[in-house]
Amino acid sequence: MSENPLKACVTSIQMPAEAKRRMVETLTAQPAPKKHVFAPRWKIRAGALLLALFFCCSVPVLAASIDPLYQLMYRFSPGTAQFFRPVAKSAVSNGIKMTVLSSYIHGDTAEFYLSMQDLEGNRIDATTDLNDSYSIYTPFDCSSYSEIVSYDEATKTATLRVTISQADGNAIQGGKITLSTNEIISQESESIDVEVPLALSNLPLDAATSPVYLTGVGSSSAFLPDFSDSFDALVPGEPQTIPSVENMTLTGAGFADGKLHIQMAAENMLQTNSHAFLWLETADGTKVSCDYSVSFFEETAGQRTDYTEYIFSVSPEELSSCRVVGDFFSYGIFTEGDWSVTFPLENTE
Repeated sequence: MSENPLKACVTSIQMPAEAKRRMVETLTAQPAPKKHVFAPRWKIRAGALLLALFFCCSVPVLAASIDPLYQLMYRFSPGTAQFFRPVAKSAVSNGIKMTVLSSYIHGDTAEFYLSMQDLEGNRIDATTDLNDSYSIYTPFDCSSYSEIVSYDEATKTATLRVTISQADGNAIQGGKITLSTNEIISQESESIDVEVPLALSNLPLDAATSPVYLTGVGSSSAFLPDFSDSFDALVPGEPQTIPSVENMTLTGAGFADGKLHIQMAAENMLQTNSHAFLWLETADGTKVSCDYSVSFFEETAGQRTDYTEYIFSVSPEELSSCRVVGDFFSYGIFTEGDWSVTFPLENTE
């Protein structure tokens, strides 16, 4: 049977309303999928490249308002779900328009470009970001990341590039892609080369630690220690403010298992995406990067605090001539909405 008659036959099948209602109730009654937890946003800053681990899965676990029946079909057959999903290259929500501009496939990697235009205000700027809230539905397993490439102030339009890589390394053969997101952040502020007020000569050599569940890990190289999702992190202490830095505080420092740990905390991180890059700097200006960093969060009385802990391979003696320096970043505008676009992944550049 040829493809067109088959498609006509399948699309003509109608599910009874009562059966559809029961299926939707069953699906939505299940526990909500766990949010996709992203590692802190690692960027190229001041010559320091930090690599993040991306969690790959065949079923996106964070999405805007996607039809429950579509999600159910996607769980069992991603290719079929995408085949029958209609193309929609633009979406408008909360006065902001998202549009797919072009796509490009090269080997196991594909790139596509999105424009974000504010039709009502000034919430889009040159720092606009999807806040790691987006989900990508594809016929194949993949990892992804997004970045801004340009901003047109006259039209209040930002252009972003989303890059996806097929998990098995095989060449991408096309197919339809669906991207959905419910958050946009902008108005990023940065504090560069800020000294963290920390007396390195008087740190505890056996600091108190407690096991935590990790939400992300990062490294200054391709090497990461072999550990499970659980990690013995410093027990957070009284927050200490850092000059000229907003939304982040110093909550602990000391030696544990023979390594230096420095812990930072961020309030309201889900809306501000506050993050930092820390390093040690010797008297002659030499920078010493951390071996790796870990991220986790705690919730107390409904209040969430996100932590990032930086681990260095240095001895107490080596710290005598060092200071702690960092670059700090935070976003000032958080916009919620419901954007979803579906388009064929093909070479259109």
